[in-house]
Amino acid sequence: MTEPITPQEAAGKKRDLLPEFVLEAFNDLIALKWDGRNSSFTQDEVIERIIAKANPADTKRFQEKMFNEGWLDVAGIYQLAGWIVTFDRATYGENYSSFYVFKSSHDV
Repeated sequence: MTEPITPQEAAGKKRDLLPEFVLEAFNDLIALKWDGRNSSFTQDEVIERIIAKANPADTKRFQEKMFNEGWLDVAGIYQLAGWIVTFDRATYGENYSSFYVFKSSHDV
């Protein structure tokens, strides 16, 4: 009999279902932007890096798939790996680029 999935299992399963180039793009930016305390970068930077790695024939359709399949929702995956992940997006009336902040959970 199939049992309900736990949050930890869901994050692990999502990791297994994501295209490899998605985590490669996040890993690249985390390393590139790491200042010894945290790493922050915009959602647009991640999207650009994913597109560069995947090199899709139809960028618009590829981006739709990226959003529809939740490729950018990686907080749970990285939390299992020891990160504290914050994603901040502008709300109504605010005007700034959505961004991620990754901090080591070992520094807390």
